[in-house]
Amino acid sequence: MKNNFILDLLPWVGLPLLLASLIAWGIAPAYPGDAVLHAAPKPAAKAAAAKAANNVDAQELKERLKELEDAARQIHALELDGQHKQVDWWLTFLGVLAAIMAILGGLIPYLMGRKDKEIIEQDKAQIRQMLTEIKGMQADAASSVEKIHQAEKTLTDYASGTPAAEDGEKIRAAVKTVEQDEDTDYILRLRAEAVAASEVQNASKAYALWAALAELAPNDASAQFNAGYWAHEYGDSTQGAEKLHWLRLTGKHYAQALGIKPDDHKAASNWGVALADEARARAATDADAAYALWKQAREKFQQALKIKPDKHEAASNWGLALADEAKARAATDADAAYALSKQAEEKYQQRRIVKHRGQPFWIGFCGGRVAHVLRPAMTCAISAASKGRRSSSVSPTPTA
Repeated sequence: MKNNFILDLLPWVGLPLLLASLIAWGIAPAYPGDAVLHAAPKPAAKAAAAKAANNVDAQELKERLKELEDAARQIHALELDGQHKQVDWWLTFLGVLAAIMAILGGLIPYLMGRKDKEIIEQDKAQIRQMLTEIKGMQADAASSVEKIHQAEKTLTDYASGTPAAEDGEKIRAAVKTVEQDEDTDYILRLRAEAVAASEVQNASKAYALWAALAELAPNDASAQFNAGYWAHEYGDSTQGAEKLHWLRLTGKHYAQALGIKPDDHKAASNWGVALADEARARAATDADAAYALWKQAREKFQQALKIKPDKHEAASNWGLALADEAKARAATDADAAYALSKQAEEKYQQRRIVKHRGQPFWIGFCGGRVAHVLRPAMTCAISAASKGRRSSSVSPTPTA
């Protein structure tokens, strides 16, 4: 950069020097040395004059000497004049050079300023273009961040088996947004994978992913809830001791979800269903353990209704658990079975009032199973129970 500046400045210094020299040479007269030499007498002429002086009289000698003195004065004057001319030449040269430099002193900055101005304008144009690109990237980044935040909220609020999980298009869009963002942290990416597995009802994969997320983020109530849900779902496909293992694992996850978020009525209700399922599985081999589990299930349904009094699913599931316990006790304790059936009637009634605001009905036995009926003449039909999934606990639906 420095060498380029020197090369750019060289023509502006060399040209003024050359121009000043030419102008000074044209203005100043030639050096008068030749004229002085021609005007001065030669030594031979001086000798001839001296010899002739011997032959002339004194008057002529004086005149001759006077002429010589005049000639000497003229030569001296010419020498002085030549010296003055040399001084004048240098003064003229310096004056012209100073004038040119003064002109160029203003012209060079002007010309260089114009060049710098052009460079500055080009730089400004580039900067404006860069600013425009940066603003565009900022807008894209802000939009991307907003999409990620919305996707994260959608996925964080995801609760398997609930109406909130039924907006498939929105959920799939959130999963896709997270998958396409390379800067997404691994926790959110794992959550997206877990939600995707949940959406296709892959119980084993969904549970594995939710359980991994719950392990990595132990204070994540959503991860614990969904892990419990899919542990229950997967356990439905097993039998015997394995089924009991998955039901206990389900309860463990729901317990942790409630520990993190005590007002999670869904976790409380679903935990009650899991306890009721475990009680029914144990009833044939260990009645006392089954009765204790049904008692715990009632407590969880009660907790869910305390948190959300209009949660009709909890009332319905509570009624189903009471009906199952009544059936289990019917062979050995009819009075206890009848009392439980009356309680089940109350829960079904509560469920109908909350959800349907329909007419009252009572509980009776139908084909060995407790059923709610509107009149004695009826047939029994079995329908799905709550927690947003098909439960092994069932709610008979009467038909006239």
